[in-house]
Amino acid sequence: QHDQWAIIDKWQWLGPYRHNQTPLNAAEVKAFFQRHFRQPSYALMLIKLQAVDDYWEEQQRFMIVAADWPYLNKG
Repeated sequence: QHDQWAIIDKWQWLGPYRHNQTPLNAAEVKAFFQRHFRQPSYALMLIKLQAVDDYWEEQQRFMIVAADWPYLNKG
């Protein structure tokens, strides 16, 4: 139901997220995840956004990992 999201780079993981770029919608996020996780890959940080004045501010964050994440690098 929520449709304002951002996927942020690792260097942005510390501290609250606030930006003025247009957020992603749910369909764009889903397509990005499907492309990203076709092969074993690194975790992503998904940020739920809310409009505040002229900015988008973080409301909640989610760490997204591959379904087999705990076992990816076991040899």
